[in-house]
Amino acid sequence: MASAVCSNDGRTRLSGAAWCDEYIDAGIPGWTVNTCAMGHILLTLYDQTNDQKYLDLILSKVGYLENKALRFGDRVLQHTVSSNNDFPEQCWADTLFMAAYFLLRVGVKLKEKRLIDDALHQFFWHINYLQDEKNGLW
Repeated sequence: MASAVCSNDGRTRLSGAAWCDEYIDAGIPGWTVNTCAMGHILLTLYDQTNDQKYLDLILSKVGYLENKALRFGDRVLQHTVSSNNDFPEQCWADTLFMAAYFLLRVGVKLKEKRLIDDALHQFFWHINYLQDEKNGLW
């Protein structure tokens, strides 16, 4: 199987794209917060190749997060690993990487303020819910 590492080296980039394409062709799972983590490699590949198929998947993930992802309270993304609503009204620290940081990167790349604002909103509320005020630990 081809390497998934992306770099400025053309051969590595192409083998990373081939590796990713192999998984895309095999079928992408339904969107959840967890499956949005793969958006990071899609952003990297889109940056390096400008291939529309990567942008289409990125925008599909963004559409899910904005319009279909479960949220609670102050529009906080609920952590999901399947379509079964596994963790009702729970926010997890890894949601920040899988979804919020992804939204932030897309927002910066596409100059979409609403995505940047939503990402920062997620960081604010995850910190609010998860950080212990006395010791600063999560």
